[in-house]
Amino acid sequence: MKRLLSVLTLLCACTASAADRPNIPYIALEDITPMMGCYGDTYAKTPNFDQLAAESVRYTHAYSVGPVCSVSRSSIVTGMYPTTIGTMHHRSGGVQAPEFLKFIPNLMGEAGYYTTNQKGDFNIVGMVYDKQGKKNWRNGKSWEIDASGAFHKGPAFSNYFEQRDRVAEREPDFARGFTEALIAYALGRPFAFTDEDLAKEILTVAKSKEHSVSEFVQALVLSEAFKWKKG
Repeated sequence: MKRLLSVLTLLCACTASAADRPNIPYIALEDITPMMGCYGDTYAKTPNFDQLAAESVRYTHAYSVGPVCSVSRSSIVTGMYPTTIGTMHHRSGGVQAPEFLKFIPNLMGEAGYYTTNQKGDFNIVGMVYDKQGKKNWRNGKSWEIDASGAFHKGPAFSNYFEQRDRVAEREPDFARGFTEALIAYALGRPFAFTDEDLAKEILTVAKSKEHSVSEFVQALVLSEAFKWKKG
C-alpha cells in the first residue's frame, strides 16, 4: 500500500423521524500511522482531527487484521476477520459475500438511516447504499473530476491511467523532481546546489524500494539536514 496520502470518507445521514438519532460519519485515512497532533506528533498540523479527538474517545492501542488497505476495509464494514470471509488477498476483485454475512451499511439502512458511500475497493461485494459515489445526499448532485492535463513542459494526458503511464516512462526524472520539491518543502526554502548530496542520498534509498513515496519521506526525515531544521 505505497501511495500518497490519500483521504477516504463514508457518510451515513439519518432520515428517520426520531430527533435523537445521530448522524454517523465514518472517515478512513490511509498510510498516515499516528502522525497527527492528537497523538503527540509535533510536525504534522491536524487541527480538525485534534479537535475531534478532544471531543471523542481517543484509542492509543489499535491493531489491524491485515497489512493492506482493502483487506482491512473488508473487516471494518463486516466486523469479521478477512480469513473468515475470504477477503485476505489484497484487491482480489471483490469477493462475493457469504449468505450469513451482515454488512454494517446494510444494517444501518434497515434501521432507517440514509447511507452514502464515496469509497470503493472494500474487497467484497454485497453492500447496499442509498447513494454511491460523490453525490450530495441532499440534492443528488455529483461533481465530476477532470483528470486530463499536461505536465509542466511535458506530455499531455487525458485520464489518470495515461498520467500514470507517462510517469512510469520517465520514472528517474519524476523521482528527481519529486525529491527536489520534497526537500524544498520540508526545509522551507528553495532547492539549492548544497542539497545535491541529500538528494542523491534520498534517491538511492527510494530507488532500492521501487520509489515508494514513503521511502522518499522517511529518508528525508532521517537526514541530518532535516534534523537540524526540526531542531
